[in-house]
This record gives sequence, C-alpha cells and structure tokens, in this order.
Amino acid sequence: MCTEIYATNLRFELKKNGYTKANLKQLLSINDPAVKFLIESGYLSATASRNPVTRKAAAVVLPKGYALFLDQFIPAKRLAEIHGTTLRSVMAKMRKLGIAPLEIPDGCMGTIYEIRNLLPDMLV
Repeated sequence: MCTEIYATNLRFELKKNGYTKANLKQLLSINDPAVKFLIESGYLSATASRNPVTRKAAAVVLPKGYALFLDQFIPAKRLAEIHGTTLRSVMAKMRKLGIAPLEIPDGCMGTIYEIRNLLPDMLV
C-alpha cells in the first residue's frame, strides 16, 4: 500500500525519546503555531516531558504518535520530493484536482494533505 511505503520511508527519522515541537516543525515543514494546532486538535498525540537540561515542561510526540500521523497525513513538501518537483506545482496540481489541504487557523504556515484524499499514484 502506498501509505505504508511513505510511512516506512520516514520511519528512519523516528527517535527513541520522541519529537519536540522544534523537531516536528522541521520534519513537517510547518511553523510553531501549526505544530501547536496539530497537537491541540489531536492530530498529533503529545505527552508531557521535561527538558533534561533546563527541566522545563515540554510537549513531546512519541514515535508511535508520529508514525500514526504519517499514516494519515503527508506534508506538501514530501509530495514535491517524491515527484521531484516544486512545492508550488504540487499545490497547484492539488487545487486543480479539487483536493484541499488540512484546514489550519490563521497564523499557521505549512500545507498538509490527508492521504485518504489523494490518488494512489500521488504517493509513489
């Protein structure tokens, strides 16, 4: 299945201790408010943890939660990498096909699509 291939290709990025908001921001090509939105909306499940150096509380997404997210969603940047094209052309193609990205609030930057809305050949 295409979603399994996509998720498997990204599993090498999984960390044992989980992902901070900064890690997710980089991996998903989104900004801090978008990461916060995904966590608060339940798209990404986070657990409370402490920074080992500063001892401040921090939300951490465990590898299993990240893998579950990747089974359902794909960043537009990843689609562009898969097809060897630009982010702009991927987004234009999606608009043309009538496929809308995940709706995120104002102030959030980044484009993420639900895998179930994509055609199978878009993930290969």
